[in-house]
Amino acid sequence: MSTIRRRIAGAVLAASVLGSGLALAAAPEATAKPIPIGGCELTSARPVLHLGSKGTAVKQAQCLLNKAGGNVVVDGSFGYRTRATVRAFQARDHLEVDGYIGPRTWAQLYRYNTSS
Repeated sequence: MSTIRRRIAGAVLAASVLGSGLALAAAPEATAKPIPIGGCELTSARPVLHLGSKGTAVKQAQCLLNKAGGNVVVDGSFGYRTRATVRAFQARDHLEVDGYIGPRTWAQLYRYNTSS
C-alpha cells in the first residue's frame, strides 16, 4: 500500500474513532520492531541517512542526537543543521566524520542512549 493511501486510511479511521472519544496511535511499520528509549519512538530499521533524507528514520536519528547532546528540530528532514550535529557527534565519539548516519553511527547513537 502506498504511503499516501496508508495516511488516508489512517486519517479516515482516526476520524471515525475520534467521534466516539477514543484516540488511536499510529501503527508502527510491519517490518520494524519498536524499541523504547527514553521518549524516542524507535524501530529496528536503520537505513543509511544523509543530507536530503526524509522520514521516520530521520526523526528517530534526530531524537537520538538530541538525547546525546545535540540541538536539532525533530521534523524528519535531514538538513544542514542535522548534518552538522551528526558530524559533531561523530567527531566527539571518534567515528569517521562524514555526516552520514550509517551502521557505526547508528550503533553509537543507540549505545550512547541505552547506557545513559
